[in-house]
Amino acid sequence: MQDIESYYAKLRDEVTEKVNRTMESPTDFNYLSAQVKIETDEDLSSSTLKRFFGYIPKNGTPSRTTLCILSRYLGYKGWNDFCQDMSESDFIADDSIITSDLTNDDIVHFEWSPDRVYEAKYLSNGRFEVTVAQNGTLGVGDTFSASGFTLNHPLYMNKVQRVCNGGSSALPNYVAGYKSGLTKIELVKKKSDSRTEDQS
Repeated sequence: MQDIESYYAKLRDEVTEKVNRTMESPTDFNYLSAQVKIETDEDLSSSTLKRFFGYIPKNGTPSRTTLCILSRYLGYKGWNDFCQDMSESDFIADDSIITSDLTNDDIVHFEWSPDRVYEAKYLSNGRFEVTVAQNGTLGVGDTFSASGFTLNHPLYMNKVQRVCNGGSSALPNYVAGYKSGLTKIELVKKKSDSRTEDQS
């Protein structure tokens, strides 16, 4: 079975695709909450959705109620049905780099259209530091949290921090590859500096 964070990420991807919003502003979450109510006749508050998408700090893992309602919004019977379908479709396969599988100082290379090229060093506890930044909003030295990197799917970066003048400041959550997903992911093992995974 894949890491549970991979299933959470896939659920976020599918919900984002269906609602056709970037999930980057309070208006997006209010809209999604209303759409969930219309389609499932169940209530899911915008604050709960913000936590699930990492827009505001999370308090532990998502509740089963949240997972079930979002799964039903997508047309599944519930969370178990969603997970079973994802497992049978082998949606992760070799096209993902899961954060929980990384060791400190591993480097993840990732790209998305039109010309964004990034590398991030894994620190610990789900945190990454940008080490290469080309043509994007985030810069070298910025840090973020992410559950994993999946080819052809958006990358959700939360708890983004920018270090400057000896301090740090919070930046808005960032979605890389919102429209077309990541176009390339590659894992660089720092210890041997050899590239062990290359998808393009």
